[in-house]
Amino acid sequence: MSIQTFPESARLKIDLMFEGLRYSEALGAAAAHAFPNFYPYRFQPGEPNPTGQPKVTIPYLFTLEDGTLVRVKGSGSSPWRAMGSRESGYRVASDQDPERALPIAFEPLPEWMKAKTSDGFPMAQAGLSLHGDMAVVNISPGCEYFLQRGEDGDSLRCTFCAYGAPNERVKHYGQLTGQVSLPDLTYQRLQETLTAALAEGGIRHIYLVGGSMTDWRQEGERYLEMGRALKRINTAGIPVSCGSGALPPDIQQQLLDEGLFDNVCFNLEIWSESLFRQVCPGKQKNVGYQRWIEALEHAVGLWGRNHVYSAMVAGIELEPEFEMGWEAA
Repeated sequence: MSIQTFPESARLKIDLMFEGLRYSEALGAAAAHAFPNFYPYRFQPGEPNPTGQPKVTIPYLFTLEDGTLVRVKGSGSSPWRAMGSRESGYRVASDQDPERALPIAFEPLPEWMKAKTSDGFPMAQAGLSLHGDMAVVNISPGCEYFLQRGEDGDSLRCTFCAYGAPNERVKHYGQLTGQVSLPDLTYQRLQETLTAALAEGGIRHIYLVGGSMTDWRQEGERYLEMGRALKRINTAGIPVSCGSGALPPDIQQQLLDEGLFDNVCFNLEIWSESLFRQVCPGKQKNVGYQRWIEALEHAVGLWGRNHVYSAMVAGIELEPEFEMGWEAA
C-alpha cells in the first residue's frame, strides 16, 4: 500500500505527527475544556503571540469524523492551524488549502481531572491519562537508562526519547532509583483516581507503563506490584496491558498465573540488532537484542497470538547519522 492509497484521515495524521499545529485563538480556547497536553506550547522567536506568555497549555488530542485519534504537537512553523469554537465546532486546515477545513473534536476534559483524592491530592497528577478509550497508567515515569552512562560518558537512554528523564514528576509518586516498590500512598491515589475515571465511563482498556530499571528482574517485580494494585480495583475486568521492558521468563509466568495482565507489550523500538545497539544503548546493555526477541517469543507462548506487542519508532532509520537509503530502511 502506498501513501497515496491511505485514507485521508491517516494521511492527515501523518502530516500532523511531523508538522504539528501552530498556535491559534481556537487552539488556546479549546484548552479550557479539553484534555490537557503534557507538553506546553512554546512560542518561537518572532512568532505571533497573542498570549504574552512564553508557553501555554494546549489540548492533547482530537478526533476526526471517522474516529481517528490525533495527538496535538505544537509547532510555530506548522502550516496547520485549528479554527472555530466550541459552539460552532472546531476545524483544522492548512495554509496550502485554507478553504478545505476538516471537522475535528478535541478530547474533553473529564470530571475526575478536576477532583481530588481523599487526602486532597489532585487526581490530574495521580498518574492516569486518557488516550481516547484507553487509560494509561504511569506512576513510575523515571527511566534509569537516563542516569546510566556508557564508555563515552553519554546517557544510555534511547536516542529518540525525552519523556523518561527522572525529574520533578517522580517526586509525586515517591519513585526512587534502584528501588522496586512505590509508596502505599501512590497506589491509594491511583486507585481512587482510576475508580473515578472508570465510573465516568468510556474506558475500554488499560495500559500500564513506566520508566525502565537497569535490572530487568527488578523491573518485573515492580510490574507485579503495580499489576496487583490495579487488579484490586479493576472489578469490571477491563483488559490490562503490561507496557514494561522485556522481562525474565519466570516473571512473565508469574504475571500470567496471577491474572494481572491480558496482554504484554515489550517495546523493541527498532528492527535489526545493529540499529538497536545505536538507538537503544541502555536496552542493549541491560537486556540485549537477542534476549529481547526471546522474551517476546516466550510471551507469545504464554499469552498467545494477538496478545503480545512491540511498538516501533517509525522513520528513525532515515536519520542522516545511520546513512541508510530508503530501500534499506
